[in-house]
Amino acid sequence: MIEPSCQIYTFPTQIFRELDEHMCEQMNVQETSEELRTTLNMSDQIEQSLRCATKCFGAQWLPLVSRKSHFPNAEVQNFIQDSWRAARGEMLKVINRPSYRSILALYLFAQTPVPIGISEDEELDGMSGPVCIQTALLQLQQLRERLRSLQLNGLNSESSAGSTNISTDYVDFESRAYWAAMMWDTSSSLAMSSRTSLTSGLKGACSEPTWRVVKAFLVASFHPRTEHWHTEGVEVTNVVACEIISAAVICKTYIWKNITSLKEALREGVDEAGVQFAWTALLDAIAIFKTSISPLLSSCERQLHFLDQRIRLNWFEVNLQYHLGILVLAAALESADRRDLLSEFSAARQDAELESFNVLKFGLETTYTVYGPRDNTNTGPEVDELSQQTFTASIIAIDPYPQYVVEAVLLMNKVFGRKYRQEEINHDTYTYLSSILDKALGQVPQGSKLVQAARQNLQRSRNNIESIYVTNTALGAI
Repeated sequence: MIEPSCQIYTFPTQIFRELDEHMCEQMNVQETSEELRTTLNMSDQIEQSLRCATKCFGAQWLPLVSRKSHFPNAEVQNFIQDSWRAARGEMLKVINRPSYRSILALYLFAQTPVPIGISEDEELDGMSGPVCIQTALLQLQQLRERLRSLQLNGLNSESSAGSTNISTDYVDFESRAYWAAMMWDTSSSLAMSSRTSLTSGLKGACSEPTWRVVKAFLVASFHPRTEHWHTEGVEVTNVVACEIISAAVICKTYIWKNITSLKEALREGVDEAGVQFAWTALLDAIAIFKTSISPLLSSCERQLHFLDQRIRLNWFEVNLQYHLGILVLAAALESADRRDLLSEFSAARQDAELESFNVLKFGLETTYTVYGPRDNTNTGPEVDELSQQTFTASIIAIDPYPQYVVEAVLLMNKVFGRKYRQEEINHDTYTYLSSILDKALGQVPQGSKLVQAARQNLQRSRNNIESIYVTNTALGAI
């Protein structure tokens, strides 16, 4: 995320809409009036699908508002379920209507967890999140190829004069959309243990042009430009913090890509040379983060409470996601029984285990205030009153990526259970740490099957630890 006061910030919906407008302009050069009407009608349908997906995604946080408005819980849950069903129906339409807004709609639905109350049969009878994200990435590739073909065929030559600004804007927006898709592709690959779609696997982060540009930015641009911040210190303002966090997001994504490459090498059973290549590249990426990014994030941390609340949210997100990647990597190495690699990785792993907990605790204790729109075009006293409400919640409660909080909680739960069994922590410490995880999980939107399953997982773990504690106490009393 990028703090909105930065000049480079643009709302995603604006980017994807303007990309579609540009594509439409290029396609309309040789269209008949009938074809143009068909295109405009399809555009309206795609816009409806995007709005439906946005409504579905945002419905997760409706309980935060409904508590203050005293809406019955049953009505709120029914609304969430209905929004999800409606959005999934729209996804069946946009898969056959490639556009940038279709891509965004598919992504938003893919990020929306299945609500409680949706049966397993109903969940299986339609589009799933993973299918949506793969379709979105495929559409992006198709659209990029379509425009290149139009340009090569000279279909845009008639309108090329006087359109330099539009073309420049398009290139800028397309680059942003492509980078966003690279992030989606990487995070999806990390979560589902699958291959990335937009770039190659094992050597992608070393050979693909996009990732080479990313590394060059981190090593040859950002670090030299900010080196005096490390040696002389820096006054962390909102603008400075924005620049630091933006670079941290880029570096975190680069690390995630290297993690997916290593996981692929371990999963696919490539030769040891391939594993070592991916491992070395990953350690190099982590070293970049430790050297160029981590000290600056620590400088931000000391000033966080004096900065804009959006900076605090962004700082929380990038730190949680970086450490989550390290925890996912550790779990993958354990699963592959690569103790040799784990031994080289022990310091980073221990740091991630400690900092993940600290970041979660920060997210619990730090609040974020959400304001209703200043100007409301809706009519009716009830709607106007709701839209103008202001409410305050923890950062975890309004984090737009609750799935990362859930995954971090589950991985940390395994860590604490392991530490207790190995007698690295006592029962009182385990109880305290587990209570923080439970509170963190209790702050994310509660209306999804994902969160419901996670809460059950935590409860089973606590029951197992309590059983061990009772047994050990009884044996000690003999």
